Amino acid sequence: MTQRTWSIQIIGVFLLLLLIVLAIPIYTKSIPKELAQNVQNTLHANNLPWTRVQGVDRNIILRGNTPSLDEHKKAIRLTQQNWAVKSVRDEITPKLITPYTMSMQWNGKVLTLQGYLTSDRHREIFVQKAKEIFTNSQIEHRLQTALGAPKYWDELSIALLRQTKNLQLASINIVDKSISISGKAKSTKEITAVQQAIEPFRKQNYSVITQLISLDTPILVCQKKFNNLLTKEKIYFESGSSTISPKSAKLIKALSDTAALCSNAKISIIGYTDNQGSPTANLKLSEQRAKAVMAQLFRQGIPLERLKGIGKGATKPIAPNTTEEGKAKNRRIEFIVERI
Repeated sequence: MTQRTWSIQIIGVFLLLLLIVLAIPIYTKSIPKELAQNVQNTLHANNLPWTRVQGVDRNIILRGNTPSLDEHKKAIRLTQQNWAVKSVRDEITPKLITPYTMSMQWNGKVLTLQGYLTSDRHREIFVQKAKEIFTNSQIEHRLQTALGAPKYWDELSIALLRQTKNLQLASINIVDKSISISGKAKSTKEITAVQQAIEPFRKQNYSVITQLISLDTPILVCQKKFNNLLTKEKIYFESGSSTISPKSAKLIKALSDTAALCSNAKISIIGYTDNQGSPTANLKLSEQRAKAVMAQLFRQGIPLERLKGIGKGATKPIAPNTTEEGKAKNRRIEFIVERI
């Protein structure tokens, strides 16, 4: 092979390499552009006109504002099904969040909200509701919109927001379909209201853990103890008198022991009569009997400042006064725990 032939071959190889070098940038630019266009066409053909597609090499970036979680997932799935796509970067808004969370913290003065709602509109409604409910309180929020919420999320969030205001302290955390509520309530009435508010969501397969403390729980426990004692047995008096019958000594001791266990409880001892005799006489007798019981508790160590004797005569009968049995039931002493 002559030297001239070698020279021609070398020049040919050089030109070929030069052509390849010059073509590579054009080729590398055209591949992502054509791939992105191909993906875009596929998405639009599948009723996803909100999508915007960008190609970087064989990697695809998806952008756009999706109207629903289903369409978000559909756009990702269709893009991944394209054999030429190496990877998919999800920059679609709102973001798909897992797990989906909401936190409400209330210390009696400041409400702190953090988490996700399903749309800008629902976020605005939620913030406005918070301002209406917590009128004179400070509200701090870091609320975002995102996809991935369980069903009835927005309704649940507002229902719990309303109940939070009725608690003295509250910490509410929702993670997907798990609800955790802890805090302190003024009374069991507020705790019952919370339980009733979340009951419809239990039926939608939300799980609920509550750790709510009622400030009146000790009162209710003491009241139940007194009620149990006075339901099983009654305090007997001598006929037409405020003198306590000796056969009630055991019950008086049990009532004193219960009052001692319910330390610091303020107790009203209320006397009632049947309707025999004048209202004035009945009122006086009922008060004397209540104070006679109060005196017995004092003798057994219960401080007088914790006790109050009240007479209410024949008012508030618990049985008809038309029979001796009914009259006997109406002649009674009640213990009411006012506060602790």
